[in-house]
Amino acid sequence: MNDILAQLSSPVFWVCVVLTGLLINLASAYTKPALDRIGSRISRARRKRFVAKQRRLDRAVDYLLSNPNEVTDLKLDRVGLLLGILLFCLMAVLVALAAQFLHEYARFLREYAYVATVFRLIVYAEGWVFVAQGALFVAVALGIAMGVRRYLALGTFLAAYRRAAHTAVSRLLTDDYPPEDSLDRSAEGFR
Repeated sequence: MNDILAQLSSPVFWVCVVLTGLLINLASAYTKPALDRIGSRISRARRKRFVAKQRRLDRAVDYLLSNPNEVTDLKLDRVGLLLGILLFCLMAVLVALAAQFLHEYARFLREYAYVATVFRLIVYAEGWVFVAQGALFVAVALGIAMGVRRYLALGTFLAAYRRAAHTAVSRLLTDDYPPEDSLDRSAEGFR
């Protein structure tokens, strides 16, 4: 504790603190504009990507509004993706159970295997089985992740379609639709 107090009362310590503060302030003055430019570029690029993505979404929603039968296909795709995700989750559980079973089986064989060559083959095979199971588990996890990503993207797309369809229907139900003159013409056609 006395060493710390001696360091704090030393003028060399305070000169170093002031110089370090000045260096940090000087460095920040020169790096701030560069960091602002980098942030501006990143923001501009993100904005462009977002606008392009929004345009693609709007074009796709317009297509769906003109072809309502495609909505059913998208909803069925979404259900299929959900079933695929559940299947991959089931596969992950089965892979984990198989790994546990093989581990227990290999331990059993190690305990009761009397021939050294057979034991070495079992250990060697067990190692490769676990590598294969690890690879399969990673593939299953990636399948789940990709399925969830596509499922959420389709959900966003269908939500945008519902909003657009709701907006289109609400426009149709406003007071100025249908125009008054179209009603008069249709009434004349029936006379």
